Amino acid sequence: MDEMTLIAVKTSATAFGLMAVIAALCAGLIRVIVTVLARSSRAPVREAPALAMPVRDDRAEVAAVIAAAVHAALPGRHRIIHLGEATNGQDWTRESRTRLHTSHAPRR
Repeated sequence: MDEMTLIAVKTSATAFGLMAVIAALCAGLIRVIVTVLARSSRAPVREAPALAMPVRDDRAEVAAVIAAAVHAALPGRHRIIHLGEATNGQDWTRESRTRLHTSHAPRR
């Protein structure tokens, strides 16, 4: 082998060995830190409450009230298609802007 090639191989091997040692030291340091933190920050165990109130699901009751209100307020037969949370009102704003911007063509 050429002398320059031999120097390059030795330098590479030395750098690789040095990086392996540094990586092992970092792994050991991280393990020590994790162990110390795990021992020092143990949360106290809480006992579960003796009696928990059951969660009441009143969605069926709300749907029945809305159906009764529709029946009382509007004549004839009606069918409720969807009951859900109201949106934040941005849909109306977006629709209005779309209609405004598409209703005319600006001069060029």
